[in-house]
Amino acid sequence: MPFDGIADPIAAKSLQTLKLMEDRLQRGRKWTRHFMFGDGGKMCLLGANYFGCNLGDARQADRALEYLARAIRPASPERDRRDRCWIETTITDFNDSCAGYGEIERVLRAAQELARADAVAAQLVSAR
Repeated sequence: MPFDGIADPIAAKSLQTLKLMEDRLQRGRKWTRHFMFGDGGKMCLLGANYFGCNLGDARQADRALEYLARAIRPASPERDRRDRCWIETTITDFNDSCAGYGEIERVLRAAQELARADAVAAQLVSAR
């Protein structure tokens, strides 16, 4: 049964958000360290998430940052994974200390796989 994104709409929206973040960073041309937004339209990982979105309710509509933090620190305790401060600190620390954009791209793709796996798992459960 092909995935239609309906079984877990939050995971599906998170996957779309993560792909949009990757697009916004333009293969590293628009990525920066140490600043959410920099000269020339550059942005960090958090900036790529917040750029063009309404903070508040819209930010609650997906778990893109949670998936990203889990991709960065896969062995993190479950209680940390929903703590907004831990999530943003994990992402910021990684963004500012990673070896380069290749690592950013790797964790974005890993986060996309986590979101995709949740969406597919939810679809399998709902199909039963």
